[in-house]
Amino acid sequence: MVTWRTTTGPRWLAAARWPVPPQSGQGRERSRARGLVDSFAVVASLLPHGRAERHLTARSDEDLLAAVMDEVLYWIDADGEIPVSVAVRPAPDCGVVLFLVLARAADAEIFGAVPKAASPHHLRCAPDPAGRWSCAITVDV
Repeated sequence: MVTWRTTTGPRWLAAARWPVPPQSGQGRERSRARGLVDSFAVVASLLPHGRAERHLTARSDEDLLAAVMDEVLYWIDADGEIPVSVAVRPAPDCGVVLFLVLARAADAEIFGAVPKAASPHHLRCAPDPAGRWSCAITVDV
């Protein structure tokens, strides 16, 4: 379940928070990217028409989360393509390789505001006191 909290200011911002299963860092990144897409679009029935692979590096889990989200959002905004499948694998340099299976965004059922960018402010990726991983990110809609 994704929870959105919106506030007004110089821009509309939405804070997204969703639980992530206790799995490897790459599994958490995949879950986060899927959670982002699922928060505004239905993509399960779309036929894929392309694939993309991107190498990403970051200094922390929080930076990696922002990099993955920005890459997903880039494809939607710049190329009109929306991920229907996301996979993340470790890279030898401690980064990750992001694999996206893409469909045309125009064919997706959009039911919410499509985010434009991930904010570096208030990022959080950590287990709670019970050991359940979760992340929080602010996205510009």
